[in-house]
Amino acid sequence: FGLPFDWYENGTLRFHDNCISYLKAGVVLSDKITTVSPTYSQEILTPYFGEKMEDVLRMRSGDLSGIVNGIDMDVWDPATDKTLTENYHVGNFKVGKAANKAALQRDLGLREDPDVLLIGLVSRLTPQKGMDMVINRLHDLMSGDVQFVVLGSGDKGIENALKGMEHQYRRRAVFPS
Repeated sequence: FGLPFDWYENGTLRFHDNCISYLKAGVVLSDKITTVSPTYSQEILTPYFGEKMEDVLRMRSGDLSGIVNGIDMDVWDPATDKTLTENYHVGNFKVGKAANKAALQRDLGLREDPDVLLIGLVSRLTPQKGMDMVINRLHDLMSGDVQFVVLGSGDKGIENALKGMEHQYRRRAVFPS
C-alpha cells in the first residue's frame, strides 16, 4: 500500500499480532483525537466500547477529548428562530411553546390537545443509543394518553418497528421517514 514496512514492525500499523489496522495507525499518528461527546471519549477507553482499540486509546488519552453535541443557540434561539410558528422567550414561553406544540400536532396529523404528553425523540436509531430499549417498552409507553414522535434513521429493524408503531397507534405516534 506504499507505506513504510517499519510502521508494521514498530507497531504503528500492527494490530493484535499479525493484523493491520489503519484506524490504529490513524490514532497513533494523530495530533488530537476527538469523539462525539465527553462521555463517549471515556467510554471508548473500556473493553465494552473500545472495540479492541481501548489500549491504544488509553495510550493516547492525553490527546483524546469529546466535543459536546449541542445546538447553535444563535441559529436555534426560540426568540428568533424563523421556523417556529410563534417565537418565545423566558417571559412568554408557555404561550409560545403551546402554539408550537399545536402546530406540530396539526402538521403531523396528531390530535390537537394542549394537555396530552407529547414526547419527541431525535436520535440515531441504533441499540447503542438505547433505541432497542425504547422499542421493547413502546407498548407500555403508549398505554397512557401519550403522543410520540421519533425523528432519525439507522438500524432497519428499529426503523421497521417504528413504522409498525406509527401504524398501530394512528394519530398518536409518528415516525416521519
